[in-house]
Amino acid sequence: MGAAAVRVADGGVFTGVGLDKLHGAVALCQETGAFVQAYTRDRDVVASVCACRDLEHGRVLILPPWGISQEWLALWAPGSKWRPRARTTR
Repeated sequence: MGAAAVRVADGGVFTGVGLDKLHGAVALCQETGAFVQAYTRDRDVVASVCACRDLEHGRVLILPPWGISQEWLALWAPGSKWRPRARTTR
């Protein structure tokens, strides 16, 4: 379980949550709700952050965007400083 927030260009913040799920393949990440709120209100996202519990180690993790959230930032957040990293081959 975790929560996320995205900041939009006008200073507003939208939030979302990721609930524990039985089937990971159909789960949505924490940022989904926040990105959808910003998109449907025609707001430019400038930053995104996620927090989640690490029950195994008894701590809270603050995470940068990853996975689909990176794609959303690249597409819907023209003002953000985040850019996808080039893939490297080994």
